[in-house]
Amino acid sequence: MGKHSMFHHLWTISLAIAVNGVDTVTTGCNYVHNGETFDMSGLKSSTYYSVNSTNYVSYGFVFNVCNSIDWEDPKNPSVCTLHETGACEFQYINDEEIAIDAYGYISTGSWSHMDDRFGFGPGPVYNMTGIDCKRSIKENTTATAVIVAVCDQSAVVPRATAIDSDYWECTTSFAIHSKDACLQDGTKFRCVNNHCVASETGVSAALCEESCGDGTFVCFKGACVTGTDGGTKEECEKMCKGENEPFAAVDLE
Repeated sequence: MGKHSMFHHLWTISLAIAVNGVDTVTTGCNYVHNGETFDMSGLKSSTYYSVNSTNYVSYGFVFNVCNSIDWEDPKNPSVCTLHETGACEFQYINDEEIAIDAYGYISTGSWSHMDDRFGFGPGPVYNMTGIDCKRSIKENTTATAVIVAVCDQSAVVPRATAIDSDYWECTTSFAIHSKDACLQDGTKFRCVNNHCVASETGVSAALCEESCGDGTFVCFKGACVTGTDGGTKEECEKMCKGENEPFAAVDLE
């Protein structure tokens, strides 16, 4: 296979489904918060998401939510087992993707609420655990994968970005930017350092964008947010996709 360009859990029900002629495994895909239940199945891929590692140029990850990845290394099929794996690290070697470790098994996957999602504000995250991390200096360490669901009304097709990873501790985190992550739960936004961020109190996203910053947009962790000294939303979206040179540095921490 060639190189790619790029935890409250109601239940887990595993069943085989056919996707493009290949069996994958899907699990219950509900997120529960403040007594409300949200269906997150719009974020699962029929195949997988693929991102490059943030730390090593020759490494990458394939992952999914609520669905096993339709991906395997034919030379090492037991590393990230087809129909069982939800997140797998691989290495590019001679233009091939060689499976390294399973960071998450889909049978362990569940949605939960997190207040601080790596700078993305409060909201849903998908958690999985994988192999025993024998390279960690800590005892009884298990590989973990965390996927943040990021509301992006412009992302009709979900888009994945890498947040961070730690090879020696077997941890990794990703974000899925999608309009399907914009939950109809009355989520509010407030202006922080000229940027609209999700908050327990505030105003709608549209009202926040009208009054926050100087009306321009900047790229923050793969998503366009209101800011200052940025560009139009169209320019920002191109920059986030790597089509333009960055025109602003953003730090919401």
